[in-house]
Amino acid sequence: MAAVETVLATLREAGFPPRQGLRMVYSITELAIGQVTVRSVDTPKEGGEVDLSPYPLLAEALQGGGIDPGERFDFALTALLTGFERSAPDRDR
Repeated sequence: MAAVETVLATLREAGFPPRQGLRMVYSITELAIGQVTVRSVDTPKEGGEVDLSPYPLLAEALQGGGIDPGERFDFALTALLTGFERSAPDRDR
């Protein structure tokens, strides 16, 4: 809890109320835990084909291979941080 308190103090100094700061902490923590969980789940073996014909948009999105887990995490974290920045209280930037 001390680490969370420290983060909340830092966020308060940046102008975020404690409740909003806690939501931010939860969001980033859950993103990280979710990524670790997804990576730990068994995935289809190499060469295992999946019929994507009923899902043309998914098939198009996966052309050239799946999206790297690190890239997915970076994308999601950037989206979160961008949203946090936009929700920041007005202050001199």
